[in-house]
Amino acid sequence: MNGLSVLPGAMYCFYYCLSGTWLWDNVDQVDPAALENIGDEAMCRMSSWLLQDLHVVPPLPILFIALGIVLHAPFSFMYHWHYCTKLPPGKPRFDHWSRKFDQAFIHVISTFMSYGTSGRWDFFAVNAIFNAHCAWKNLVSTTVSSS
Repeated sequence: MNGLSVLPGAMYCFYYCLSGTWLWDNVDQVDPAALENIGDEAMCRMSSWLLQDLHVVPPLPILFIALGIVLHAPFSFMYHWHYCTKLPPGKPRFDHWSRKFDQAFIHVISTFMSYGTSGRWDFFAVNAIFNAHCAWKNLVSTTVSSS
């Protein structure tokens, strides 16, 4: 169930950013100049059924939060699926590549959330350095076997 629980959040992030819903939730915080040409088809450079409601690109904090969630979701799903269906108990579960990538991408999502919740590039940079180090250490680690 844990693996399945990450998928709706990732799908909602896609929907929220691509549908333009974020714009109407925060319309009082949007620059009025950005709203002037909504509905003016001549202003649209691309026409796509997927992007038909995307009149303005979401603010970077929203994009960073959505990107973090979307990047982590497939790795979390793969790990929990393998954990439940294929991996035997013990050391094989800890040293499997899917666990390492799931935990490494928890650091990736944390990095993106640091900018998404603060809006500060300096805070994001410090978190990116720290989380990149932690993710790397996690990817190259092995479980110590007891003897």
